[in-house]
Amino acid sequence: MIGKRINNLEVIDQISFEGHFGVVYKVKDHDIGDEKAMKIFRNDRGSIEEKRFIKENDVLHKLKQHNNIILPLSKVLTFNGHIYYLLELADYNLEKYICNKQNLPINTQLDIFIQVCEGLKHAHSRKIVHRDLHKKNILIKISGEIEIVKLTDFGKARDFTDISITPSYAPWGLIEITAPEVIAQVINRNSPFKEQALSDIFSLGVILHIIFNSLSTLYTSRIIELFTLADANDIYKKSTPSTKRKEFYNHCISCFNLYNLKNLLQVIIPSSEKINQKVNELILMVTEPDYTRRLSDLDVILEKVRSIKMEINNA
Repeated sequence: MIGKRINNLEVIDQISFEGHFGVVYKVKDHDIGDEKAMKIFRNDRGSIEEKRFIKENDVLHKLKQHNNIILPLSKVLTFNGHIYYLLELADYNLEKYICNKQNLPINTQLDIFIQVCEGLKHAHSRKIVHRDLHKKNILIKISGEIEIVKLTDFGKARDFTDISITPSYAPWGLIEITAPEVIAQVINRNSPFKEQALSDIFSLGVILHIIFNSLSTLYTSRIIELFTLADANDIYKKSTPSTKRKEFYNHCISCFNLYNLKNLLQVIIPSSEKINQKVNELILMVTEPDYTRRLSDLDVILEKVRSIKMEINNA
């Protein structure tokens, strides 16, 4: 694709590898002279994936009034049998940004997390659950000396105001950010918005850990251990009784709680032990394994983070 022309657009680089629905390229608009991102659908036309690709564009247009959501620059377009749409261009994803900017100031770390929260809060206010929030789906756009966070990749999102596409409820997203209730499938397509939104909150807590801990993953090792259990593979079968899922979910909670008590968050070292403790406590509340007890109010989460930031600035 590199070097090809699509109408007035020239493909100049590949931004992401092929994912669930497509691949993202950097393109130059020769009519205007600026650069954009272009997401091209790569699967079979007429498939459910195509419907979800189009739905993702619809979701982005529904959310486009917020500064912390990636801005769609077109509806879905067609060229030589392919469908695509245009997006604003960002500079990094969160993973690359943290790798390139070693030893970020704690204020910058908190500002990034606040913006992630604000973007997610906006999505939830529109009854949209992201379901795939992780370090590669959070983009950073540099504007002068300011980092602007952009949530992207809503291909797995659930729009509770539109039931035209039934979402899949196999565990979604990267396993290291997946909430235990999703792993055990005690959350299903009939679960209310509030319950499904809690899984986004869990992922948000893992993101906070990643920001403060240089990309190390909080939960991967013990989740992998869960999948080594003899009965773990049966969790995905539609015939699995709900009682079996509940048993597995309770096992997830016990494993998560055991890990939290013994090992959690001893390596985060921000500016002071007091701040360190407050960040740790917030991560624990937001990644509470039992979703019925998880801190879920984004306004409360934002208030706590801003309070930490104010304490730093007043020190």
